[in-house]
Amino acid sequence: MSRSRSFSWLAGLTVVLLETCRVTQATAQATTNQFVAVSVSGDVSALTAAGDVYSTASRERPFVWQYAGNVFASAGHGPDSQHFVGLAREWALTQGGDAYTGGGGSWSYWGNIPAASGQPSGGQEFVGISFSGVGDPVFVALTSGGDTYRLDLSTSSWTCPSWCFAGDVFGTTSVPRASWGVLKARYR
Repeated sequence: MSRSRSFSWLAGLTVVLLETCRVTQATAQATTNQFVAVSVSGDVSALTAAGDVYSTASRERPFVWQYAGNVFASAGHGPDSQHFVGLAREWALTQGGDAYTGGGGSWSYWGNIPAASGQPSGGQEFVGISFSGVGDPVFVALTSGGDTYRLDLSTSSWTCPSWCFAGDVFGTTSVPRASWGVLKARYR
């Protein structure tokens, strides 16, 4: 193969790779700008995967939405590889279990739910968070594998005054699986 032919092949491959990276970045940008949750608590708030919050007074028809800031920026806690998956009243939740509290334009990083509960999520991603204000107020966060974590707000029960593991939807307990190399090393 001639030298010029090998360079043209390499240049063509470079163009294809650059175009693939551009399309991948555009797709990632579109994904982070998608809305992932809505919460009604007096006002209505909508949350994007990237942490942008939009709010409106629930009495207005049609809704007049206003940008209310970014959760990550307000909390001063960078997104790293996290994106939001849920919003319930004053709690916003990432797929990794990082919880943020606040509202409007003022948010703070609370911590990681599995770490606080002492029950690791086994690598499962969180898929949502919900709130029930009926009876004893409680927040519940759910992972993709069915693990549930709860936070009680009622002073009458206080079974989980901080986030705690509340069981598995399927009745099993999630256990992180060790890699083949870790297992071999353990039993040598």
